[in-house]
Amino acid sequence: MKDDPHLLRIARLEYEYVQRDKLQEDLDTLEREKELTSKSIQEKQEKFDSLLPLLKKVLDATRPVQDFFQIDISAKKEQAAIAQYLPPELYVLLVQSNGYQEARGILKLICFTHYLMTEF
Repeated sequence: MKDDPHLLRIARLEYEYVQRDKLQEDLDTLEREKELTSKSIQEKQEKFDSLLPLLKKVLDATRPVQDFFQIDISAKKEQAAIAQYLPPELYVLLVQSNGYQEARGILKLICFTHYLMTEF
């Protein structure tokens, strides 16, 4: 019976049929997961797309505050866009120097606020 080529072929065909069924189930599962992931990505993209106009409105609304504190956000955006082309070592130096400048500005603001509070 083990040597009967006909029975061996039937067993092989049955095995292949079972394997194809399993592969088809796996394919269907993966396609459903792909569709769900695609929908999720599309929903998140729509949220991000709707966020940009709101952020622009916030920036426009905060323009007087930026002007008062002499903060130029558009210049920082331009600098960040250009900085991405720097070699990693120079980028680190740029980020550290920007952090130092911001910290100095905050420190000056704190000292000024303290000065105003002690005077009055």
